Amino acid sequence: MDRVLNLVALVAILAYSCSAEDFDCELSGATSDTNIDQDLIKLAHNVGSVTYKDTANKDDYTISLCQKVASDPAVTSKNGDKSTTLGVTNQVQTALYGNEWALISFGGGDNYTDGNCAGKHRRSYIHITCNAQTDKALVKSAKSFIKTGTCYYLFEIDTKHICNEQNPNDKDGQDNKSEDNKKGTDSQDNGNNSQKIAKSGGSSGMSFFSILLIVVLLGVFFYFSIGILYKRIYLDARGWEQLPNSEVWFGLGDKCVGLLDRLRYGGASRPDRYYNNIETGAQAFSQETDDANDDNLLSM
Repeated sequence: MDRVLNLVALVAILAYSCSAEDFDCELSGATSDTNIDQDLIKLAHNVGSVTYKDTANKDDYTISLCQKVASDPAVTSKNGDKSTTLGVTNQVQTALYGNEWALISFGGGDNYTDGNCAGKHRRSYIHITCNAQTDKALVKSAKSFIKTGTCYYLFEIDTKHICNEQNPNDKDGQDNKSEDNKKGTDSQDNGNNSQKIAKSGGSSGMSFFSILLIVVLLGVFFYFSIGILYKRIYLDARGWEQLPNSEVWFGLGDKCVGLLDRLRYGGASRPDRYYNNIETGAQAFSQETDDANDDNLLSM
C-alpha cells in the first residue's frame, strides 16, 4: 500500500513539474494591481519569441513573451550595433485576454533622450489576434508613437494559439454553428426590416408647412366664428355687419381695386369718363335752355 501511495505521489510531482516547465514564463505585473491570467501565460509560452524587421527605419525588433528571468527584456530594438530595451518582462502594465484576442503591455524600457518623450521610459503594447492559417506566430506590423506625447510602441501579432478550438469531426457542432449563423442572419434581417419600417413610418408624418397651414386655417376659423357670435349677440348686428372688423375688410376690397387700376394703367389714375359724360350733358342741356329762352324772347 505504501508503494502505491509513493507511486501516485511521484506521478503527481512529475505532472506538476512538466506543467510548470511548459509555462515557465516569468510574467509579473509592474504593480500588485496587475493580474495575469493563466491562459495569458500559456499563450505567451506558445507564442515564444518572434522577430520583425522594419526596412524603412532599419530596425530589428525582437519580442520574447516567455522569459525564464524576470528582469530580461521582453521587447528589444536593434539598429546596427545599438540595442534598445522597449519593455521588461516583470513590468507588465496591461494584461487582457479576450475572445480570440489578447493585449499585453510591457514598461520599464530605456529612457527617451530627446523630443516630447524625453526622460520617459519606453513601453510596448503587444496586440495578439487569431489567425488559424499561420503555423507559427508572425508580427504583422510595428509602429512607434514618439511624436504625439503618448510615447509607446505597438506590435500586432497573428497566431493560431489564441483561436477557439473546434473538432472538425464534430458534425453536430458544425450544424449547430451553421444554424446559429442562420438565426443570426435572420435576426439581422428582421432588425433591418424594423429599421426600414420605422423610417417609412416616420416619413409618412406631416411636414412643417402642412402643420403651419392647419394652424393658420384654425386661427381664421376661430377668429370669424367668435367675432360673428359676439357682434350678433351683444351688438345685434345683421348681414355683413356681423363680420368682425367689417370696415377693414370692405376697405381692403377698395384698396385691392385701386391697386389693380394702378397696375393696369401704369401708375396713372383711370380716366373718369362717367363724370366727363355728365359734364358734357349738362353743357348741352344748358345750351338748349338758352336757345329756348331766346325763342321766347323773340316771340314776345
